[in-house]
Amino acid sequence: MVVDEEMVSFGFTPDNEITNGRSAMMGFTFLLIFELLTGKGFLKGTGFLDFLYQYLPDFPILKY
Repeated sequence: MVVDEEMVSFGFTPDNEITNGRSAMMGFTFLLIFELLTGKGFLKGTGFLDFLYQYLPDFPILKY
């Protein structure tokens, strides 16, 4: 069996880091556009915070 030590497909390789960085930039851009269009943050805009307020009404961190 011949193993090519130059070919790395797992770990912190430059190609993997570039893909990860591009995905992060797309995610931040999506969240920014979502917030600009709705005027709410992501959790409030999707209703997740309403879910927390409903089931944890006396939780001190969630009071507004």
